[in-house]
Amino acid sequence: MKRVAIVSAMDEETEYIHEYLDKREGWSRTRENLYRHDKKDIDLYVKVLGVGKVNAAYNTADVISEFNPDFIVNIGVSGGLAPNAKRGTVAIGKSYVQTDFHPYIDDNYPKIKDTEDWIIDGLEKSAEENNFDYITGKLATGDFFLSDETERKNIIETYNPVSFDMETAAIAQVATAKNVEFAALRIFSDLANDESIEIIENKKANNIDDKEKEIDKKLKIRPTELLVPFLEEIG
Repeated sequence: MKRVAIVSAMDEETEYIHEYLDKREGWSRTRENLYRHDKKDIDLYVKVLGVGKVNAAYNTADVISEFNPDFIVNIGVSGGLAPNAKRGTVAIGKSYVQTDFHPYIDDNYPKIKDTEDWIIDGLEKSAEENNFDYITGKLATGDFFLSDETERKNIIETYNPVSFDMETAAIAQVATAKNVEFAALRIFSDLANDESIEIIENKKANNIDDKEKEIDKKLKIRPTELLVPFLEEIG
């Protein structure tokens, strides 16, 4: 994995990558959003795709065309759906599904490759070494913010995913079509239930105290702290 693209939906999901790599030994910034580790021979590109499946898909295609990565990793926040999910748990993607795509003909379902076992093993090892709580499994995607309890229950019963977000499966579909290895790391910022709306509204109104802001930052930097050591290990 010599050329790695790290992609997210929003700036706030990747801003800590820059802070982290600027301070980490061995890494240097060569251009805006582009980093180099000479000893490991790794070029790392950071790109914000935008929210939703359409933004995720066409911007991922642009990343592949412009940067030609060997490996794409999607990081960001998500809603936890696993029975033992809690805020701060990291979801490591194994497989991916679009919950709002329902073609009449089964052959029209998108082909999405699972993440390779050796990649998952390495990410799990990194999570354990960092003492992060993690869950590996299926990541579900849909073009809507999931908070309705009935819809949440239906998605769990139908797909048995560990998390839900608005981009991952679309990115994975493009990566599969372009024959690029893919993985996803999503941190549970909420549990995709009625309390999620309250969390979002408080953030929009800036109605959170300093302690909550610090917790929020620590949560969003976890995927970076898990991913970068893994890349250095395999580089």
